[in-house]
Amino acid sequence: MSLQNFIRALRAPSDPPKMGGPLKIEIARQTWNDTENNVPSKAETITEFILTNLLKERDKQRESSVTDPRYWELLLDVIRSRSSSITTVQKTWLVPLLNRTPIAPIVVSLLDLAARADVVSLQHIIAPASAVLRTLWPLAVPKMSVEILLHCFGAFVAATFNISRHLDYFLDIGKLVSSSLRNSFNNSSNKKKLQGNFVDTHLNNWASALYTLGDDASDTCFGLYTTGRDIIFNGDTLKASIGISSAKTVVSALETSPASLALLSKLFQSFVQVLRKNQALSGQGNLSAAEIRASSMRFFASCDELISRSPDTLAREAHASRLSLLLIVENDALLGPVQSESYQTLQRLASACVNTLRAAPNLPHASIILQCLCVISRIDHDLVKPSISSLLTHLLRIPCEPHPAAISAVEFLSQCTRYHSRARSLPTLISEISTALSPQRTTSSTSEMYACAAASPMFSRPFTALLSMSVRAFVTPGQVLQLTQDLLSTIKEAWNGYEALAKKAVADYGHGPRKKARRSMGAEEVDVAESDVDSAVLYFSLVARLAASVLPALPIHTVSEDVKGRIREALDTSLQVWTAGALEISECITNRGDWRRDMWAADVGLAAGLRLLYALSRSTALDIVFTEVDGLCTALLTVARRADILPELFVEISRILLTRPGVTTESGFNDIFELILSHLESHVANSSLWTGRLVDLTVTGGGRWQMAVALLKLVLDRALLIVELKGTQDQLDRIVDLLFKSLPQNRACYEDGLSLFSVVGECLRSAQFWEQPRLRASLLSSAGTRLKVLDKVDMDAVRDSRTQSLALEDVGLSQGLVAQIAEGLTLLLYAPWEYLSRWARADILRRAVSLDMILASTALQDDSTEPLKESRTLLHRLFTQAGSADHSTAEDYLRHLLHHPKVFNGDDVTLGIVAVHYLTLMRAAENGVEGPLVTLIDSLQELTISTPQSKDEETLIEKFLVVVMDHFSLASFNGTVTGKLRMLYECVSDNVKHWLQQPAAFGTPRDVLEKLSWLRLYDQLSRFGAWLGRDDSLAPGLADKLVSLLLKSSDKDLPVFQEACQIVFQSQLSELAIVAISKRMLPENLDALVIRAMRSLSSEEFGGCLDLISEALVDPHLGRSLETVVRLGSVLLSGAPEGTLKIVQLQLTRWIQLFVDYKDFTANPLVRSSTLALVSKQCTDRPASVRSMNMAMIWSLLGRMLTSSRSHEPVPSPEVFHQIVSIVGALVRFRRDLVLDTLPHLCAVLRQLIMCLRGPRPNLGAKQYQVVADSLPSWIDPRAPLGAEESSALSRLLSTLATKNVVRGRLGPNEPQRAESLARPLSKHAAYVLQAYIETVNDPLCAMSAAVRDGLRPGLLVLCSMLNEHARDALMASGLDVAGRVAMKAVWGEYEKDRYVGQG
Repeated sequence: MSLQNFIRALRAPSDPPKMGGPLKIEIARQTWNDTENNVPSKAETITEFILTNLLKERDKQRESSVTDPRYWELLLDVIRSRSSSITTVQKTWLVPLLNRTPIAPIVVSLLDLAARADVVSLQHIIAPASAVLRTLWPLAVPKMSVEILLHCFGAFVAATFNISRHLDYFLDIGKLVSSSLRNSFNNSSNKKKLQGNFVDTHLNNWASALYTLGDDASDTCFGLYTTGRDIIFNGDTLKASIGISSAKTVVSALETSPASLALLSKLFQSFVQVLRKNQALSGQGNLSAAEIRASSMRFFASCDELISRSPDTLAREAHASRLSLLLIVENDALLGPVQSESYQTLQRLASACVNTLRAAPNLPHASIILQCLCVISRIDHDLVKPSISSLLTHLLRIPCEPHPAAISAVEFLSQCTRYHSRARSLPTLISEISTALSPQRTTSSTSEMYACAAASPMFSRPFTALLSMSVRAFVTPGQVLQLTQDLLSTIKEAWNGYEALAKKAVADYGHGPRKKARRSMGAEEVDVAESDVDSAVLYFSLVARLAASVLPALPIHTVSEDVKGRIREALDTSLQVWTAGALEISECITNRGDWRRDMWAADVGLAAGLRLLYALSRSTALDIVFTEVDGLCTALLTVARRADILPELFVEISRILLTRPGVTTESGFNDIFELILSHLESHVANSSLWTGRLVDLTVTGGGRWQMAVALLKLVLDRALLIVELKGTQDQLDRIVDLLFKSLPQNRACYEDGLSLFSVVGECLRSAQFWEQPRLRASLLSSAGTRLKVLDKVDMDAVRDSRTQSLALEDVGLSQGLVAQIAEGLTLLLYAPWEYLSRWARADILRRAVSLDMILASTALQDDSTEPLKESRTLLHRLFTQAGSADHSTAEDYLRHLLHHPKVFNGDDVTLGIVAVHYLTLMRAAENGVEGPLVTLIDSLQELTISTPQSKDEETLIEKFLVVVMDHFSLASFNGTVTGKLRMLYECVSDNVKHWLQQPAAFGTPRDVLEKLSWLRLYDQLSRFGAWLGRDDSLAPGLADKLVSLLLKSSDKDLPVFQEACQIVFQSQLSELAIVAISKRMLPENLDALVIRAMRSLSSEEFGGCLDLISEALVDPHLGRSLETVVRLGSVLLSGAPEGTLKIVQLQLTRWIQLFVDYKDFTANPLVRSSTLALVSKQCTDRPASVRSMNMAMIWSLLGRMLTSSRSHEPVPSPEVFHQIVSIVGALVRFRRDLVLDTLPHLCAVLRQLIMCLRGPRPNLGAKQYQVVADSLPSWIDPRAPLGAEESSALSRLLSTLATKNVVRGRLGPNEPQRAESLARPLSKHAAYVLQAYIETVNDPLCAMSAAVRDGLRPGLLVLCSMLNEHARDALMASGLDVAGRVAMKAVWGEYEKDRYVGQG
């Protein structure tokens, strides 16, 4: 088709141009795809056609080209025809075309369509449209006005609510529009008008868009908000906002919606930041900090006004927004000292929050309201002080933790406590709290109110602990007496009210002097009296709880003795009155004929008094000896014997009678302890979870079952010593029996409560329990009794049985007996073995082995597996602590484990037991008793033949190979054992080879991971072959196959994949070593192969190889292979690919740190040589890989190599000296920039090198010879000291110090590349190096041969050249003795002779 016909078809008035013909878009697509028809300017013509069509049909609602993906796809193909970016040739026609055909209306049309259309229908349009706009928008945007861009931005934010956040293509359009608008707006001169247009038209859509996107971390959301922020808060608008707060207009323009409420805090934060950033906005000069704070708080008031208008349906969002605003006020310190209006705003806000909580304290968002009050309190506590009194009363109705409101309430109370602590006004806070506890009318029952109030945040453990600590630390000496008197007065008032009402109620029911009043009183009046009694006892109980937290913490050590006496007397008198009165009321109600109605109040009152008595008597600070109430013990026991006693009261009575000295006699202890034991024995089987709060121990609702947990906690935690001293043997046995029964109960871990299992477990982990001899003896005796039934079992029949072929009845056991045995085993797991005698351990071991063999030989049920697990755990602990499995049934038990492996296959505990038995038999064979080990090897060989593909047998054989290789060498065993080991290797290797040769062995990557146990066995078998001295490969080429499969795996994040990679890598290294040995390859040739392979890897793959080396360097099982790993690491670093310098630097730092930390790298001769070779090669060949952080580690490594040693190696290693000299020389030549910062370290190493050239003088005595030998490194033989070759090498190094060199590291762009030497910097340190030489020469026990001195002479002269006369004289005067000065003059004289003076 010619160009003329093509254009005529596209510009035809109808579509299609010919009736029944193709559409215009189809013609354009066909022409574009036809590569043989070279129509001139084809791309420009099609682009103009599409853009024109999109522009014309932008207002159509249906069948528009904007909604047709064919237009967008073709346009995308056209503009991307030559490259992914716009070329210069395309710009010549595309930019003028975009100037003629604006794309902004097209974008607006597309976004309007997105706001109306279904999201699913947009997916085929948005993707190509976004790609087109990413190319065309940067070319078209320079010609767009800011008003047009704002229109596009408005269309985008309006469409956001209809688009899922997962449509990334739509978000890309938003990024383009928002960034363009932001740049254009910043360059606009009419910002104020644009801001008004944005606020009036697009503000609420913008807020909705931000709320819809939601992710503050996304680029789109951030750019969207930044654009709107720059428009709203700019210089032109803020000039007016300082005075008349035009920002108030912005807030008033927002609708009351979740989106607007979520936006307020961001707007407020931005307003504050912009004000502080642009302090010169006012025409009269810079804004002061006070003006900025005032303007910010006016904006805050506007925001709070919008929040106040929100409906009840948005209450949670409104309070969350208010909390965010308050946090900004707090963090930015916006409330200034002179801001009365702002102060009143926050005070009204605090009152509103308190009123909301007073109306409904259990609101779902009560925690947010309390957090608002916390923030206001931190801003200025005086803001909430007027509302605290009314708020504290309603905090009693907030549920306990972990309710969010309770956590916030505790934070608020803690904030109040800290404020009053700083102000030294804690008595005021305590008075407000006690006032808030006064009785109030409530629709709920008094018992429910009591349970809620006692568990409320007001009495939570965090707050009461903080209050007690604050009272102890911050109550002044002048406040102690008054605080005590006020609190006792409040308690007395509450007690008098309760006592009067209680006695009146008792008299009204027919007892006492007002007996006739009952006949004339109506039923309604009686109910009112009962309610009053309950309210009064509630008030007394809560005030007593408060006093129990405050009074024991009084700092009476700060007051005079007279005040102390008055306080103690007042407390003693008050407690006598309350305790005796509460007992009297309880006895009266108990003796009454109709007593049940008021019994709850009497029990709560008595419990409150006892709780306060216990708290005060246990206080070490008060140190009060209370006067005993006559008959207290007997009266309390009488109350405790009641059948329907309140569980809370029973626990309080038990605590008083068990723990308070002087109250409990022998008979009294036995009586109360019998009651406790009876209750525990009747409820231990059905005990439930207890929260730890005594108030939850009610008569109904499982309170008595929870009381069992509380009582056991009391006995084991608080009264353990008393039980040990005063308990009878029968009582101790009953307690131990309860421990056994409690351990199997409720084994689940509870974070929000206590169970019998958790209480007993905590006790058994305590040293205090095991230090009680009577309890310990009773427990161990009971455990032995439970296990003693195993002695009657015929173990011969068990050994002869097949796997799981017996029933429990066949061996004389039952499920009940197994349960008893399990109880004994469970408790013995907690026992410290130091408390068990040797014979007790032997009996436990023998019976645990018997139980293991019995249970593994019977058909296990679900409830029988737990005893087997516990017995093996117990055995594993015994064997591990003993270090061996040397017992009489070791061979039988090991045979049993080998033939019953299917019980808990792969269990680490079972494998640990097997490994200890393996090790025991191997040590016996090493000592000459090889029979059991030979039998074991035969059993393993039979096991391999009978079940060649069992996972359990693989694990057992693998464990055997690991134990023998880790603990022994081939020379440890005689010929019989060695032959059996070789036969085992042949048998297992044949089996493995047969399995690996199967086609389906490793067909897919999933097979490699699923059959990891076979790979482990293959890896250990390869190591075992090398241990036996074999040099053949089990499966040549297998490692390469596995590598290709692992590279295709999609499970690379799984731990099994990482393990498989390590095994395959080790296999590759093994095969590489085998090939090298079999082909007699030289190490250099093998290194070349590895280096060539490394240079073909990517950076990630190369880094992974170095990571494997790092892991291998710290592997404790490497042993003799460590030298090979270090050498391999050096080879890998030599073959580093391009662009991996940072990886090399990181790994080199890690390796040098390992060389310094682990002595294996410096003590082992072979490893030491490889280590120095690695460092030397890097410093010489790749000096840029050495960084400043490496220098200290390198000097430390060299210093450790040169340090003196008391023992010396049989074969000296003078090459160590040359390697150290090579490393130092390379650093001096190539990394002078790094050496400059560590010159003292350099000189220290040079001194040590000079000292190494010494040798002992002839004919020295043994002690003198040993002194010289101990001063030399371990790699130097004192009988053959270093010679002239080493001194010459050191001399060359000293000469290098004065040689100019160029740094071969990464320098900055402005750092010059010029040759310099270390002569001038070393001039201050060279004297100390010379001093080392002088000391060596003058040492009376050492000698330095003439050849060594001659070889060292050039280097010494270089050092002299660095010294000036002042440094020389200082050395002569203070650093040398008389002989040293003579030697120094001789050296200096030689230097003067050879020095060039400029003549001739």
